[in-house]
Amino acid sequence: MIKCLLTLIAISLVSLLFFVACGDVISENDDNEIATTQPQDFTTATQPLNIDSTRVPYWVERWDLDVNEEHNIEIRASERPFHSFDELAFRATDIVRVKALGEERVELINTWQPPPREHAYAPAQTVQGQDFYAFIPPEEERYRERYDIFTVYRFRVLEVFQGTLQPGQEIEVRRRGGQLDNFTLVNHNWNNDFTADDELVLFLRGGDRNPYMPSWVPNPEETLRRIQSMPMVFVGSRRSIYRMLPTDSEALGIMAQSVVMEGVNPNNDWVLTMDDLTRIAQAAR
Repeated sequence: MIKCLLTLIAISLVSLLFFVACGDVISENDDNEIATTQPQDFTTATQPLNIDSTRVPYWVERWDLDVNEEHNIEIRASERPFHSFDELAFRATDIVRVKALGEERVELINTWQPPPREHAYAPAQTVQGQDFYAFIPPEEERYRERYDIFTVYRFRVLEVFQGTLQPGQEIEVRRRGGQLDNFTLVNHNWNNDFTADDELVLFLRGGDRNPYMPSWVPNPEETLRRIQSMPMVFVGSRRSIYRMLPTDSEALGIMAQSVVMEGVNPNNDWVLTMDDLTRIAQAAR
């Protein structure tokens, strides 16, 4: 026990030294490690919104940042590896052909939601052969607002290959990162360029439409509405977006077997074809 405590103290001191060394530029990965980096330019076409003291990104309090000073926060997180379109489709709830509307905004979104039942509860005791799930977290851990900066894009659905979205429906999709007041959140995994009227094929994941609500969640109805209204997310920044060639789209009206789509992200060397989408659509039925 003493050895573990000393190890934790040493790790905390090292993290603090890194934070002091890096000044205004912070790099965070999936393990929340902090490292020194150089600031990079990041711009957004949207007007930044005001951050107030009651709604701030979760990392502002974690690193005790001054909201009146400028900060560049750089995200360097590893992404889930995909080896085929079938794996990508399995992870996605919706696969659609869309038209980019050229509308985007930057906002704070509270992404907190209760853990799934199988993660939140474990058998506390067994009485007459029956498991009783009686775990309730401490009161201070029952609800934690977890705000972060997201850029939200709008698309119009043209064709559906998987999921419950409908042609003609306008959807919003979020990705982590953007500029909000004095905070610039740079996501190094995001390297996707698209403009208004671009036709794209997107692999998306929607939130749980009927999440499990334990009895200890305060304001469960309000929490449920918030979760259900959150914008969708891309299934990873690298493999989720493919561009339709304008000439093919205009000439054919609908996608033909010969249409080939290239990844928008320059680090994505996959080529998506109609055969891939047909196979995915058939498997989804």
